[in-house]
Amino acid sequence: MRGRAPRIPSCGTRRAQLCTCWGAAAAWNSGPCPAATTPRNLNIDITGAGLPFLHRFVELALAFHHAVRDEHQDLAAGIGRLRALTASGDFAYFVDIAHFMAGLSLPGPSAIRWTETEEGVRSAWRGKVQARQEHLHTGA
Repeated sequence: MRGRAPRIPSCGTRRAQLCTCWGAAAAWNSGPCPAATTPRNLNIDITGAGLPFLHRFVELALAFHHAVRDEHQDLAAGIGRLRALTASGDFAYFVDIAHFMAGLSLPGPSAIRWTETEEGVRSAWRGKVQARQEHLHTGA
C-alpha cells in the first residue's frame, strides 16, 4: 500500500483510548484525581462514546486505587459494582483480581481457572498494590 496515508482511528476509537488511558493514569497515580478525570467524568465519557464495556475497566482501576489507599468501604462498593458489570461472565475474573489486590478472601469458590496457581495470581496482584503503597510512602 505504497503512497497511502496511514489510517487515522475514528473519533470513537480515540475517545475509547483516551478513556482507557485516563482510567489507567488515575489508578497508577492513586492520589486525588484531577477534576477532568474523575470516575464520574470517565463514566460519562464512556457512556457518551457508546462503549459501556469500558465501565468495568474503570471499576477495576478504582479497585486498585482504593486498595492502595486502604479505602475499605469504597473498595467494597466498587467490588459490588464490578460484580454487577461482569454478571454476564465477561471479565468475571476482574472481581477476583479486585479481591486479590485488597488482600481479601473470595466470598466463595471462584469459577475462574487461572493459567497459574490462584495463589500465584493473588500474590502478583497484591504485590502490585504493596509496591505502589511503598512508592507513595517513600516518594521513591
